[in-house]
Amino acid sequence: MKTSEEAAGFGTIGVLFDQLCLRWVREADVVVQQTGGLPATLVLLPRDKDADEVAIRLEGLRGNLLERVDALVAELAPQTSPHDPTGLVLMLEVRLGVDAGGPSGPAGADETHSGQGTDGAVVYVTLGHPALRRATALRVRRSPDGTVALERADVEAPVDHFTWLDALLAKP
Repeated sequence: MKTSEEAAGFGTIGVLFDQLCLRWVREADVVVQQTGGLPATLVLLPRDKDADEVAIRLEGLRGNLLERVDALVAELAPQTSPHDPTGLVLMLEVRLGVDAGGPSGPAGADETHSGQGTDGAVVYVTLGHPALRRATALRVRRSPDGTVALERADVEAPVDHFTWLDALLAKP
């Protein structure tokens, strides 16, 4: 017997969404391995399967994003709306504030992996539907030879800290 989500077509969509999330976690890991850090980046996923993804570097993004949601949406909307994205991916370095119960916010330029200021990253993927949102917390693993990579963290990334990005998917 099918669950209500499977009956609504979310069974197949859920599997595809899982694959999409895994792809972007791997992408974040590759960037960290190649550069030693993860610049705050918003990736716009196109509606047209033949269109290219668009990556927007988010300079100066740091601190508690929830305190600046309206300003961030207003700033990003003009950059995202011409592309009419079907989904978004946000990748950024964070401090995994275990005492605070989850990631504590993006790091600034002076707090990159090379500067030892962060210990993790978050990859948030959304297609604008509550069942198709995921925030994955990743911990930085440093090997003795100095290379860095990402692995799943033992803390949860709070999805609700990032759902404000879904406003960028709304049609004007």
